[in-house]
Amino acid sequence: HVNRRCVAPDQLLRSGDYLIAMSSGSKALVGKSAFVEHDVEFAFGAFCGVIRVTQPKLIPFVGVFLGSHFYRRAIAFGSRGIGINNLRRETLNSLWFPLPQQQDQEETMQRVKRLIAQINRLEAAQTEQQRRRGRTGFAASRLIAAEDRAPTFTDHFDRLIVGDGQVSAV
Repeated sequence: HVNRRCVAPDQLLRSGDYLIAMSSGSKALVGKSAFVEHDVEFAFGAFCGVIRVTQPKLIPFVGVFLGSHFYRRAIAFGSRGIGINNLRRETLNSLWFPLPQQQDQEETMQRVKRLIAQINRLEAAQTEQQRRRGRTGFAASRLIAAEDRAPTFTDHFDRLIVGDGQVSAV
């Protein structure tokens, strides 16, 4: 739990916040964000910042923005340092946030939701395919290990003749 005597109320993470990495030895990590879904007993300090959205309906749209190439380019340009890359709060505060009109926001979020659902379906199918491949691989390894296994290509390699780019069995 957070010792509230040592932490300012604004340093406590709240539901709907985006925690931002402000400093890192890796330029790729500076500016990365993590969404806070629920109020938690955690605080952030010197190496982190927070984007606190004042209008809850914009929270998902801000998440899309924080994952955009536009944001990453702006952060890369605005983070400086030798050894440790630092993103200044002024850079974060001065970012141009492209806020479309309400109807466009809703359409964008519906599109994003459909794409996320499609990604989830594809990932689930890939996981299932890998699971099946694992079972098939296990079954194949058992067959290969069996004493009375079927002859393989390498068992008959000496019986192959190669000529004119063609391979034919004798």
